[in-house]
Amino acid sequence: MATESNPNHAGVNRRRFLLTSGAVGAGTLAAGLSSWPALGEPEVQGYVPPHGCGDPNDHDKDKDSLWLDVKGTTPMHPGIGNGNIAVVQPDPKKNAYAVHHGGSGKYDLLIIPVTRVTGVECPGLTGDTFLNLWPHAFKEAQKRFPGVDVIAGINSFDGRTKNQLHIHLTAFFNPARQMLDKLTNITSKPEEWNSSSSIYVLEGSSSPPGGSNVPFAYRILHVDDLDSNLFALMQSKIAMVAKNDDMFAQSLAVVNAPKAKGGYYLINTQGNKTQTNQPLHNPDLKVGKVFGTKTVEALFYRG
Repeated sequence: MATESNPNHAGVNRRRFLLTSGAVGAGTLAAGLSSWPALGEPEVQGYVPPHGCGDPNDHDKDKDSLWLDVKGTTPMHPGIGNGNIAVVQPDPKKNAYAVHHGGSGKYDLLIIPVTRVTGVECPGLTGDTFLNLWPHAFKEAQKRFPGVDVIAGINSFDGRTKNQLHIHLTAFFNPARQMLDKLTNITSKPEEWNSSSSIYVLEGSSSPPGGSNVPFAYRILHVDDLDSNLFALMQSKIAMVAKNDDMFAQSLAVVNAPKAKGGYYLINTQGNKTQTNQPLHNPDLKVGKVFGTKTVEALFYRG
């Protein structure tokens, strides 16, 4: 698994210094200096994202391969030969995203932003300048896999192998769905998402598939829609309550709630504190002897 603690290059130019050192006033940041450029804005072609978001010039063919697949693509030039199915830009003022082949299984696609952002730990994801990918990802999953109980999910820093943000689109593992639908007390209050009362065990698929199902602990929240920034919600209600911000350790999945309830379930998990680089979190993500995990992969069924 390819990960790195500092995906940025060593050099720090003046613009990065201004963005990451606090030398720019809050009013300037609010005016958009720290935002990602929309497609077709040549005056900001040399922009370097904030620390923790990678460098547009990263070119490692292994860990940065997804970035290389989408870099420079547009809706008119989607880079089909790179594994992209389409490039979509719902908001002309914000980044586009690519629908990308995942590489294995009948149900295996990715949503990848067409701007350099390494993953869930990138601080810019919690602002309002980045396209809210989640409603688009879920709609793409429903469109690409008609009639399938779909799931959209992103893995943590430690749980991923590619350093370009990608949301997995696939089928929801049926044993987990059956257990989820039997739960009757899932909260709709975001402030309770990190409480012990919101932690449940769901059965997941084994890795490799075909073995006995494996249980993991998950924090589950019900929401009516996906219009709010789920990265910001996860940061404020889960990651920031730890002694240190552990946003990098978070994984998130979105599935439909039962029709009678409506809306969606947000399913969050993270590795337990004995795993590499995992900070302390209170309360611990566990039920009995079952802990959380560093990915949401166990909830996937790729077919």
